[in-house]
Amino acid sequence: MVAKPISTNYTIPKAQSLEVTNNTTASSDEGYENCCFTAEKPTDYSKILSQTTISLNKFANSHYKTTVMLEPNEIDHIKDSLNNYKSDDSRVTEFKNQLLGDLTDFQKQIKTNYSERIADYRKQQLLCEKQIQILNVEKHKLIMNRLSKIAWPYDDKTKEYDNKIAMLTTQSQQYAQKATQAEQMRPAANEKDVLLYQMKLKDKYSKTA
Repeated sequence: MVAKPISTNYTIPKAQSLEVTNNTTASSDEGYENCCFTAEKPTDYSKILSQTTISLNKFANSHYKTTVMLEPNEIDHIKDSLNNYKSDDSRVTEFKNQLLGDLTDFQKQIKTNYSERIADYRKQQLLCEKQIQILNVEKHKLIMNRLSKIAWPYDDKTKEYDNKIAMLTTQSQQYAQKATQAEQMRPAANEKDVLLYQMKLKDKYSKTA
């Protein structure tokens, strides 16, 4: 699933400074509620992890989106809320910092996947164009060879070349279109990416939380 094109019909709310107290859950504007964390005891590790996954889901399924997707700047809001939380317990602080690092890595991976996807489309487009050039050269040699023998230059073989060239031309245009469309979109994780990341977090921190 590819992220939707940039839209100017909505404005993503700005992160707000959330006041966090023990055993309470602060909230901000719509789409950011529950995007905050409180934990003063080791037993509250699970609450931090749970609120992280809840926030990931809330952003990925925001009402203004036409498909499930999560953008790097939305992860920044979750990280801001995590950073708002302070604890005197070094173990809890370390847990929070590890989670922040994982979120940062996820942001980097989203951007890398975005760049690699576009690069792959352009690469496939270029490969098609190179194959077209090779086929045109071979076709020209065949035609010239038949003409040198005073034979009709076009036969089933030249028709075969034409069919291959037409097919590759279509493929090249399709890859070019995909690349252009991707370039007009924001980097974003799709529904599968988000689910896999949540599974990764659960698996990594299941013993701690």
